[in-house]
Amino acid sequence: MLPNYCRVYLVGIEGGICEHAWKVDSELLIKGEMFEGATAIEPHTKTLLHVVDLASGKVTTHSSTAAFLCVHFTNLHNNGSALVFDMPTWQTVPGSDAPCQPYEVFDFARVDNKSQRDAFSERCANTLVRHAIPLAAAPSAPPANASFEVLDGGWFEYPFFNLDWRGRRSCFIYLTEWFADGATFGAMAIVKFDTCRRERAATFYQPALYPSEPHFVGRPGATAEDDGVVITTMMDGADGGHAAHVAVLDARSMSTVATLPLGEHVPSTVHGWFRFSS
Repeated sequence: MLPNYCRVYLVGIEGGICEHAWKVDSELLIKGEMFEGATAIEPHTKTLLHVVDLASGKVTTHSSTAAFLCVHFTNLHNNGSALVFDMPTWQTVPGSDAPCQPYEVFDFARVDNKSQRDAFSERCANTLVRHAIPLAAAPSAPPANASFEVLDGGWFEYPFFNLDWRGRRSCFIYLTEWFADGATFGAMAIVKFDTCRRERAATFYQPALYPSEPHFVGRPGATAEDDGVVITTMMDGADGGHAAHVAVLDARSMSTVATLPLGEHVPSTVHGWFRFSS
């Protein structure tokens, strides 16, 4: 790694900060390199998780057992002995000659051919991981390491959950997946993952449709965690103009409830929020 690489900190979980093994080469940025080409995951530096007591301001630092990049957090809950949360993580493949640059996943042109795509997956690994940060048994006890447990080997990002379950144990997260057919980078899906059963519960996938970040909208008055819809924009790769539409999916089965054509091009993998109009 070049000496001008700097560490990246990301505020994520409520009351928590993730100190990545993610490095940014400021010299390359100054020279005009795109951000994706100036970043890399350092494979030998363990990621740190800082837990902040919001009442006292006390900070405890826990080292993970792995070096990884965490971009988007999901729900977090206290199970009495640990703070537990699930999220997609990026890692440099052990033994790789070149560190993982995760933002390459958004560059379809770069990985459009097999050789470049294979080179990318030989450097980068993406898995859905459960992290558990042990709570101290006594005030004087030293901070314990955070665990790193792989739940699924899929290439996921943009996790979202029912926000009414924030802070308590929840089961369902909705994610965008690359390599949805197990082989093709451009095969993208929306996956409903059951973290309680540790298995995929349902999947929406259609060839040539490129979904963006999914968002859960609960049915008014609902009591079940997955009683609602998932909303995302979809770019239609089979359309000559790559027109996009909003897809409304049943949050239980991931079947299509409705589609709303936008009449314009919207690129895939964009962020978005949806709310009821007043």
